Amino acid sequence: MRPRTASVPPLALAGGALTVGVGALYLTGLLLTGGEIEPGTTVRGVDIGGLSRAEAVRKLDEHLTAAGSREVAVRVGDRSGTVDPRQAGLTFDAERTVDRVARVGSDPIALVGGLFGSGGDEEPVVHLDENKARTALGKLAKTLDQKVREGTVGFADGRVEQVAPHPGYALDVEAAVG
Repeated sequence: MRPRTASVPPLALAGGALTVGVGALYLTGLLLTGGEIEPGTTVRGVDIGGLSRAEAVRKLDEHLTAAGSREVAVRVGDRSGTVDPRQAGLTFDAERTVDRVARVGSDPIALVGGLFGSGGDEEPVVHLDENKARTALGKLAKTLDQKVREGTVGFADGRVEQVAPHPGYALDVEAAVG
């Protein structure tokens, strides 16, 4: 009589193969892309894909911090002015931006997903000091706001003079801060 040998059920073999396959993908992702930012990732047109976190922060600081100091045009009705973003309390945070777009250490879903995808255009992280913004925009509103003027007819030196009306405009500071 032959001794009976136990066989492994096909479902257990499939489960084992799936576990080994996912583990291999995870390790591949960890080795190839662990601390880097996904290739193809950009922030406001600045390519940071494939860089380490420190390199990405440095590159974003070089390119976007200067852009964030340019005056912002504000238009109210037919009048326009500018506001300095720094005086308005608007700041760019390169480190938080990179933390948000970088792969999270050994998160298996992010690592395996990173093998099959590529980055995209990401928005930068900015901070706003609302009190500074209200102050800066309040000052600007004083120069841009225009009161309503009703049309009238008057007399000067015996002649009729017409005073043309014009609409009023006001900068909504709270909406602008929002």
